[in-house]
Amino acid sequence: MREYIKLGHMKEVNEKPKTKVYYLPHHAVIKEDSTTTKLRVVFDASAKTTSGQSLNSIMMTGPTLQKDLFILLLQLRMFKIVFTADIEKMYRQILIHHDDRDLQRILWRNDQKKPIKEYKLNTITYGTASAPYLAIKTLFKLAEDERINYPLASETLNEKFYVDDCLGGANTIKECKQVQEELIQLLRKGGFNLRKWASNEPEMLTNIQIKDIEPGLEMQFNNDQAIKILGIKWCPKLDQFEFKINTTSFSSKYTKRAILSDAGKLFDPFGWLSPVTIKAKIMIQKLWMLGISWDTEIPPNLQAQWEEFKLRLPAVQKITMKRWTQHSENSLIELHGFADASEAG
Repeated sequence: MREYIKLGHMKEVNEKPKTKVYYLPHHAVIKEDSTTTKLRVVFDASAKTTSGQSLNSIMMTGPTLQKDLFILLLQLRMFKIVFTADIEKMYRQILIHHDDRDLQRILWRNDQKKPIKEYKLNTITYGTASAPYLAIKTLFKLAEDERINYPLASETLNEKFYVDDCLGGANTIKECKQVQEELIQLLRKGGFNLRKWASNEPEMLTNIQIKDIEPGLEMQFNNDQAIKILGIKWCPKLDQFEFKINTTSFSSKYTKRAILSDAGKLFDPFGWLSPVTIKAKIMIQKLWMLGISWDTEIPPNLQAQWEEFKLRLPAVQKITMKRWTQHSENSLIELHGFADASEAG
């Protein structure tokens, strides 16, 4: 919260608002696996007021602008050389209009012994319904304004970003570095800084400050560390996708709600783990057909099946997939399809 004040992202207010005002409840969320920000402030703009409405319920959200996650990941597989990065504190780099800031008031005190103070947030706030649209639209506008000066970066900004995450690439180091340099300069025009850089080619990181390289990759590819890109594990040095299943985060309960929640943790947008995930789906199908309620304990025989499934899941970590498809512009590509039916799934 002190950082918010220091960076000008929120400001103390003493005067009474001239227009409508909304107070955002907020709390801390700790994300241990984050390499940069382990503690984040989350604001709840869906909290209802005495009027029965929330800020989100009366706010225009705007259309969905972010690209399809599957398409972005597929594009990443088409280039021989790729890089990833994200925009530092993207939402908080974008100011909102002065007239709207009273709708983003919060209550805060740094010390329990001191009086509670009022602040208003000056920037786009994560948790408000319009935040994704406003942030992405700002990037699109920046790309449009600077297209003449940075044509390659402008295309990348429009086509290879998922909110604040960049997945860029090219088939030669020269072209890839040109895209990278243009992108850095273009985003600086809007006051944005790219950080957490990673690449399958060490030369792509030579001109990047160490503080802006993905933590753990600073030592010039001396390890096989995997990083997460859009929910998938990628090892830049080996240039392959990997899978990590943490069954310790699974619930110890045997209910339909718990099993559905645990099955949802198997993130697999490409369908590479379908022979595994189909077993979880079949289990959910069985529970649905039994007609039991969400929090009723399931029969012992199904409990045993689910336990065996969880016990075998760590074997998935042995599976790897090459990131690059070996595709080039002159490649002759044939598509072969195979389909089969199953009574169970």
